[in-house]
Amino acid sequence: MLQSGEEGLGEWHQHSRPVLADYDESVGGEPPARIVGVWVIGAAVFNRRPAEAYFANAAVIDGNVKVEVFD
Repeated sequence: MLQSGEEGLGEWHQHSRPVLADYDESVGGEPPARIVGVWVIGAAVFNRRPAEAYFANAAVIDGNVKVEVFD
């Protein structure tokens, strides 16, 4: 989880994640040869209240190679 709670609501935030390290921690074993999908999740179901989430400018970056997620 990158962010939770009410702090910063209504503001844009920037996050960066080490995808390979996250994969190793969550799945383990031999890493995949390439990324074939990205999940972008905004959830409020646990609070049983309506919510909105907006995502923009998401990219997967490997060295000098940048692939936009919402292209």
